Amino acid sequence: MMLAVAACGSKGDGKAGGGGKAAGAASCHSAAYKECTEYNADNRVLGDDHLKKICDAVQGTFATTACPAADRLGGCQKPEGKKVFYKDYAIAAADLQRECGEGGGTWQAP
Repeated sequence: MMLAVAACGSKGDGKAGGGGKAAGAASCHSAAYKECTEYNADNRVLGDDHLKKICDAVQGTFATTACPAADRLGGCQKPEGKKVFYKDYAIAAADLQRECGEGGGTWQAP
C-alpha cells in the first residue's frame, strides 16, 4: 500500500495545519501494513494536520520524526519522500528494491 504525497506551493505561518512549510521530516508508520511513509519539508507545506488525516485513514501513527529504524528491510527514496518497509512485509526486499528502481527511486538498505 502506498500513500500519495501531495505538495503545493501555498504559503503560511509554518505551524501545523497552518499551511506553512514545517521543518524536518514527518512520518506515518503503519504497523499493520509493515511500512512507513517519511515526508520531507516540501511535503509538509499543507501543514501536518493534512498529513495526519491521510495517516489516520490508513490506521497509521503520525509523528514529526523520521520512520522508526528497527527491523527495516530498506527504503525507497523519491523526490516526494521515502517509503520504508519492515520485516515481514508482504513483498520480498529484492522485489521491493527492483520496483523502487523501476519507479525512479533510489533503494536504501537498512
